[in-house]
Amino acid sequence: MFLNQKSSLVAAVVITMTFLVVGCSNEVATKSKAKALPKLDFHKPASFAAAVKRIRELHDAIASTDALPEPVSYTVVEVSHSHGEGDSHVHYHLDEPGDHDHGHDHDHGDHDHDDHDHGDHSHEDPFDKPIKHTVSVDVFTELKDIVRWLPAIASDGDLPQETWNEAKTISEEMTSSLEKVLVSDDPSTQRTSYQSDPSVLEKSITALETLLPPATDETKAQ
Repeated sequence: MFLNQKSSLVAAVVITMTFLVVGCSNEVATKSKAKALPKLDFHKPASFAAAVKRIRELHDAIASTDALPEPVSYTVVEVSHSHGEGDSHVHYHLDEPGDHDHGHDHDHGDHDHDDHDHGDHSHEDPFDKPIKHTVSVDVFTELKDIVRWLPAIASDGDLPQETWNEAKTISEEMTSSLEKVLVSDDPSTQRTSYQSDPSVLEKSITALETLLPPATDETKAQ
């Protein structure tokens, strides 16, 4: 009788300790899961001309001896939508209170979703919980992104095919050059490396500028 009581007590202690350990493990795992944001493109210029202009501004700022410009910062809202069991997606939009008709960046898992058609879905799900994130894009990342996006940006305009082909080639050459120059994650080291020979990138940017249509009175005013 005594042995049975002792065995029961030991079993109860083991079960209690198991629950405690599992509970602690789950809590630690939950706290350690910090979600990384997908690549967002809210700093993408609206036109090819604007992209080339911004590339010039960033290049001149990095190549100069002046202090580097502050990172581009903006607030995005993360919204999750459920479409049934196991069917949900996340999208991001700029934090613009009262205006829901805005551009979105969508995240549907591990696949390319740049041109994904999401169909109709309800934005009135009571379980949707918007989360705000502050995103900062430093000058080097912004430059690399815009250079890489050039072909896509140019395709949205009315550039002749030959001009688009040239822009694509220059974009690929500049992307390759930037990957070789901006190896470090340290801004100071990146700038020193960039300034060691900016002539190659300067030549590429000048070539991009020659692809721009002649400025009109309207574009000059902008």
